[in-house]
Amino acid sequence: MPIIGRTQNFGFMPLPYSEQQPVQMKRAHQPLAFIASPPVLTMPSSRFPQTFVFERSSFSNLVLSSDPDRFKQNQDLFYIATHRASSGKPDLVIHAGPTSSSPELCSARLKYFSSTIDLLVRGQLVELRHTGFWSTAYSFTLPASQYGWPEVFEWKKGSRQEVAVLGAASHGMKLVRSSTGEVVAVYANIRFRLSKKGKMAFVGSGTAGQLGGDWELLALLSLMAILERGRRDSV
Repeated sequence: MPIIGRTQNFGFMPLPYSEQQPVQMKRAHQPLAFIASPPVLTMPSSRFPQTFVFERSSFSNLVLSSDPDRFKQNQDLFYIATHRASSGKPDLVIHAGPTSSSPELCSARLKYFSSTIDLLVRGQLVELRHTGFWSTAYSFTLPASQYGWPEVFEWKKGSRQEVAVLGAASHGMKLVRSSTGEVVAVYANIRFRLSKKGKMAFVGSGTAGQLGGDWELLALLSLMAILERGRRDSV
């Protein structure tokens, strides 16, 4: 029977505090490895507007800007530079920003004495081909669409009605999706404005994001290459 006022000893006597050994935690010290990653060029966060204009930066260079007829403040999105064949640079370069010092996004090389133009988008080479000797049409093949197979697109002459969305007073060009016959982009020159070259718009499924960012770049780059070849041939 326990005795009130006295403590019991159950055979366990704790060591005095000074004699207790503190528990030591061992940590494995491992040096951190820092791996330098190469810079990755990505599309600007802002997507292409549905309609945009090409403004002259110099005699042959252009700046792609949002359509001032639709926005209160137009914004420079991409810089389009041209180079002489003797420079060793691509004939046409689209920069991912409003100046020539912005990173290169895609480029085109015009093949002289040939009906083809090489388009380079994100390290992938796509051929822009003149579709006929007497024709002004050009076609390119999107390597892979959302359906998993290549698709052909062709720039053709567009009627005034087909480019009416641009407010153009004359005919222009249209980009046709060959598998469906759908017009997915249109272009027209801007007349009587020295600072502005032309206007382009994505239409139909071209505005729905179904064809992807690479298709948008190919549509823009192929059009610029066709116009640049025409400019050089006329000089």
